[in-house]
Amino acid sequence: MFRPNIHCLISRLTGDYDIHGQPAHEPAKSAWCAVVRLSTGRKKTSVRADSSASRGNAIEEVSDAKILFMPFEPVGDGDKIEVSGVTLRVIRVEQRFSVTGLLDHYEVDCEVWA
Repeated sequence: MFRPNIHCLISRLTGDYDIHGQPAHEPAKSAWCAVVRLSTGRKKTSVRADSSASRGNAIEEVSDAKILFMPFEPVGDGDKIEVSGVTLRVIRVEQRFSVTGLLDHYEVDCEVWA
């Protein structure tokens, strides 16, 4: 069993939308997590869908994050997580079990919040 060692904030997705058409979230709730991977950086990405001869590109911030949460922490797809000064969006939640078959923790994959 892992021990969460980093403080983070979780904002659950409500299912509603704000006046700008963006998904609405509940107020942030304090939680503890364990960071497996949190790599942020910048890379060139293609601007055009067809990647034409102009080779247009833009610099975009990207993040590859994997965070572990205790079984009692409610985390779901689309939720917002703030950890170590980085704001992330949950893209996948996987249950992980102990060798005895009990739910041990949630493994959460995230991308940078844009």
